[in-house]
Amino acid sequence: MKKIAYIIALIGIMSLFLAGCAKKDSDSTSTSTSTSTSSDGDGGTGGGTAAATGAPVLSGAISSSSSSSSRTLSEARNFRHLLGRSSERSRYNLRVSDCTAKAYDPTDDSLKATTTAADNGTYTFTESQLTKGVMYRVSVECTYGGQTVKMSTYGAASNSSDNATTADIDPQSTAAAAYVKKALVKAVVKGLSSTTASGTTAEKREKTLGDLNSLVNNLQTTVDKSMADGAMEYPDDPTKVSTLEDAVNSVSITSITSSSRESARTSYAGTTDFDTAMSNAQSDDDWYIPPTLNSELAG
Repeated sequence: MKKIAYIIALIGIMSLFLAGCAKKDSDSTSTSTSTSTSSDGDGGTGGGTAAATGAPVLSGAISSSSSSSSRTLSEARNFRHLLGRSSERSRYNLRVSDCTAKAYDPTDDSLKATTTAADNGTYTFTESQLTKGVMYRVSVECTYGGQTVKMSTYGAASNSSDNATTADIDPQSTAAAAYVKKALVKAVVKGLSSTTASGTTAEKREKTLGDLNSLVNNLQTTVDKSMADGAMEYPDDPTKVSTLEDAVNSVSITSITSSSRESARTSYAGTTDFDTAMSNAQSDDDWYIPPTLNSELAG
């Protein structure tokens, strides 16, 4: 009888021990899930709504200098001035910090997702935030030398969950992105002014930007080649390209509503048209844009 009582007591003690372990494991799992969901700082919300979950589809490094980027010099045929400028900048170049990245739809400039960059200066958008295969303009706002700076680039969210698209952001990518936006604006104005196009303003704009991925990729290739050749010069300085980024952000694609080319050029940006806004942002001697590039992007 005593032996049976001892066995019953032993089973009871073991049951309590196993129940305690199960509760501990459950608490641990719950804590891990919560941490994963909130790992993007501000929630990595898509326009303030979607949580950042799932596999990364678009990511990149945010840098205050383009001097270390292979894009700058890899194909250059005449880049002595770029080498000198990069060397000069690197002597006092500071690191960007406290960066927030926002993904916009280039066809209407609407905000689609927001995420906080990691401490190492990398940003990531996941498949729950962005649509796979779709092109986005990624704009970042960071702290640099006590100032707030803005830079950007374009990148398409990967179609595969195995490999995220890499879209690094630095002064060079910002300069290139500005000219991509300029070309998109010109394309829409041209589409609206066409005498053969039919439909509403929105329908004409949608048709013009229908093959957006191909259009943006071709534009980026054109501008990047001009930079690599040394034909286009830009300041390798976040504070100077931030002025350009502000000018670019001041004009929304959807604000282009006139079917008259000349009227559109002066109406969609208030008292200053887009060309003038960009020109004012590039008044520094560090900028040089070849006339042929302006003509090519004007369409």
